[in-house]
Amino acid sequence: GLPEEGRLRQAARARGYLVMAVSGGRGRQSCWDQRADGAKVAAAIRHVRQAEQLTDELPVLATGASSGGAFVGRLALPLESGGLPGLRCIVPQIMGTGGLPNRGVPALYVHMPRDRRTAAAVEMDLEELRAEGVLAKELRVEPQPVTEALLS
Repeated sequence: GLPEEGRLRQAARARGYLVMAVSGGRGRQSCWDQRADGAKVAAAIRHVRQAEQLTDELPVLATGASSGGAFVGRLALPLESGGLPGLRCIVPQIMGTGGLPNRGVPALYVHMPRDRRTAAAVEMDLEELRAEGVLAKELRVEPQPVTEALLS
């Protein structure tokens, strides 16, 4: 993965979290199937919970970038609509969630405000979620110089 993904994984593991990565679609160079992949992710999480002897009460946090960011919004759907059980937070990155219904799962949107299209979509999602009483915030990533430290 990318350096920032490695740092995220290391920070989560240092705090005692179990980290898993899933990919959607049908294989190489494919994208998430927004409707079908939710069940596959739920099955993968059930498998890891069973294999690692973890309880069903263990909270799940989901993050994704681009189409994966839109996909994590689907995981917050009401359970009867295909939402992911045990989900406690979603972190969509560089993508809005398209105004999907949210069963009350807090959301932190990470985006670059210079990308006006995505910023506008995130703003709409934030307004809708907040109007529904869902805790929703944003983290704006401003431009920064490309340095060796950034790439390591």
